[in-house]
Amino acid sequence: MLRSASTPLAPAADFAVYRRECDYEYLGQFRAVADAAAGIDGVSETDGIDVTSANLGPAFANGLFIAQDGRNIAPAEQPVGLSHRFRIIGIVPT
Repeated sequence: MLRSASTPLAPAADFAVYRRECDYEYLGQFRAVADAAAGIDGVSETDGIDVTSANLGPAFANGLFIAQDGRNIAPAEQPVGLSHRFRIIGIVPT
């Protein structure tokens, strides 16, 4: 189970991970960060997240995490309607 750990005072998108079984044990957290060299924006001010562990083909064999991003920082902000602001991140097993 995932939970967005960002707040209005701390809008960086940290995501907390919990066990799905009934004790909902906290397992840790991660952040979707930018990679300017690759032209990838991070996630901030998210309004929605989803995750699947289903095999979605070679690019996402272990599933994926998707987050709505409230702001485009890199590349620069675009007019409303030109960018859906979704970040898709492949899951890498540990």
